[in-house]
Amino acid sequence: MVWQVVVIFHSQISESFLRLEINTPQAKGRLHRDIKHILGCIRSLPSDISSDSGVPNWGQLDEFLAQRFGAEAS
Repeated sequence: MVWQVVVIFHSQISESFLRLEINTPQAKGRLHRDIKHILGCIRSLPSDISSDSGVPNWGQLDEFLAQRFGAEAS
């Protein structure tokens, strides 16, 4: 059941961030920090979803972060 919540968080938050228009470096930095914080919260939820690298609760928001920020994502 918790994994369903994790999947919903990933999809809904990612979709919301996709609609944002980021026009300044400051806004881009803020979005990056916000995503990292949200992912930290999602990772702390109990679940057995993980990526091949063992990252807990890995999902669509992680993919969004990697696509939007590339090497900056880590």
